[in-house]
Amino acid sequence: MSCLPPNFPVSCILTLFPMSQHATDTKFHAPEPTNRQVPVPINDADSFVPAKLELIWIILGYIVSLLGASYFFYLAVAGFLAGLTVNQAKKTLKNGKTVKMYDQWSRMHGRAIMILAVVCMAINLILLMNFFKLFNK
Repeated sequence: MSCLPPNFPVSCILTLFPMSQHATDTKFHAPEPTNRQVPVPINDADSFVPAKLELIWIILGYIVSLLGASYFFYLAVAGFLAGLTVNQAKKTLKNGKTVKMYDQWSRMHGRAIMILAVVCMAINLILLMNFFKLFNK
């Protein structure tokens, strides 16, 4: 019975996939060091652009807040928290300056979602009080 060489699995892979030899050569043989300087982008407050929230997320926030007017009280709370997050999210830049994460349009919708959620929560509480009055009679 003949013994297999210790690198048998590797030799099989190299036989089946000849391009893997190139990958192992480039991985284990580091390229020559160079003295090139790589430009690093400067992230300051002037180059930061606030993100605009996608329309689907805004519509979803309104739907969740409106569903909070029915007997799903927790959806009104979730809608309020989503609007609060969009309205109050901030980002600290590398220079230490704090800026709003979302643009004015997104924050306006965040405030509207919060107000709608509070109104729907009040409607929900009124419905729940009337629902429990029916059972107390």
